[in-house]
Amino acid sequence: MSVITIVIIVIAVMFFAFLLYGAFLNAKAAEKLKEEGFAPNITIGRLQIDERSRLWTLSGLSVTYSLDDIVDCAVIEDGVSYKSDHGVLRAVVGGTLFGAVGAVVGASTASSSEYINSMEVAIWTKDAFQNRPSKISLINTRTSKNSMTYKMSKENAESIVNIIDKYSGFSERKKAAEKNVTLPQAPAQVSKADDLGKYKKLLDEGAITEEEYSKIKEKILSEYI
Repeated sequence: MSVITIVIIVIAVMFFAFLLYGAFLNAKAAEKLKEEGFAPNITIGRLQIDERSRLWTLSGLSVTYSLDDIVDCAVIEDGVSYKSDHGVLRAVVGGTLFGAVGAVVGASTASSSEYINSMEVAIWTKDAFQNRPSKISLINTRTSKNSMTYKMSKENAESIVNIIDKYSGFSERKKAAEKNVTLPQAPAQVSKADDLGKYKKLLDEGAITEEEYSKIKEKILSEYI
């Protein structure tokens, strides 16, 4: 038996051992969460959501997070961010990824390249502004955009973003952060301080920018004059 053959066998054994160890860790994590009452009824790839308790996690993790703490979600393809716009992924330009994200432009792709090197879904929570977001890696090698792998990964990414957009707590905050937001007429019992406090909270959470808060503040004050 040649040295090359032995090396190949050793690599193969190590690879399968790594897969088995990963499966073992995932099973242990799932068992721990089950003991804590986490019962996911929605699963897309690594994303698991317990609609009853409004908790979510990623397979392999032994901790859960609240859907209400999600502040943003995007697909990142070779550094270009895509957001859900009425169920369709569209490229984001300008701004930041937290709440107010600048303009949503074009079709679902912003790059003319026939290949990509990476695709992942990033999920930001309230505690992630100073930390890294949770990520679901879908592609990490050079892949043709005409391949079945790319198409399936794209569909998977779109499903994840849309389901988070539907069930998480940032949907309403995102709507409030739109630049052309029309504020509803405030009921008589609601003071301008209440309204300002609500949007100040969105500002503090990072869901809207300082500039957008100033515009909203000006609009609220003008409606109470």
